[in-house]
Amino acid sequence: MDNKITILVVDDHPLVREGLKSLLDAFPNLSVIASAANGQQAVAACHSLKPDVVLMDVNLPDMSGLEAMRRIRLQDAGAKVLLLTSFPEGEMVQQALDNGALGYLIKNAEISELVRAICAAAQGKHTLAPEAVKALIQSRPRPTPSGQALTGREQEVLALIVHGLTNQEIGREMSISASTAKVYAAKVYRKLGVKSRAEAISKAISLQLIPRK
Repeated sequence: MDNKITILVVDDHPLVREGLKSLLDAFPNLSVIASAANGQQAVAACHSLKPDVVLMDVNLPDMSGLEAMRRIRLQDAGAKVLLLTSFPEGEMVQQALDNGALGYLIKNAEISELVRAICAAAQGKHTLAPEAVKALIQSRPRPTPSGQALTGREQEVLALIVHGLTNQEIGREMSISASTAKVYAAKVYRKLGVKSRAEAISKAISLQLIPRK
């Protein structure tokens, strides 16, 4: 019981809150310990309950989910927040990543995708829905030329990172070991001048290192 991932669900629709609680509580490693109908309630609940993961709608009646996340992270810099939306906008996705969101998900996601994202967030790992990645890419203007020079293999690893694959999954996709994939990822981070997956994704999109689809 003690090793369950505790979750705060934030959404202004009661049916959505109850639906998410029922779905998530069905998983033995998850526990929805509270819900909130707006940003103020979410900030207060995070302060008193300190959930492992906050699953929060972007559109709230009193403030945006992004603003609520900022306030939550001001009182606890280690808070792990996943944002939910119906229609991703590139600028909002970028702001979410810049302000510490560990994920940006779409409300029509399969429950299995949501559970994977929650488990990843609990470990401090990022998850971006494909629609969010696409919105980021499409919102980016053509950049000025950069001096970054990734090898073909590094570009392949970067593309897989952008699409949310772990080092283990990258290894399987490229028929290399997970440790080799980790080495490639480290080289990519170094060349891009970043320190995390979220920064690598943002930099890759801003420099258009990943082609638009």
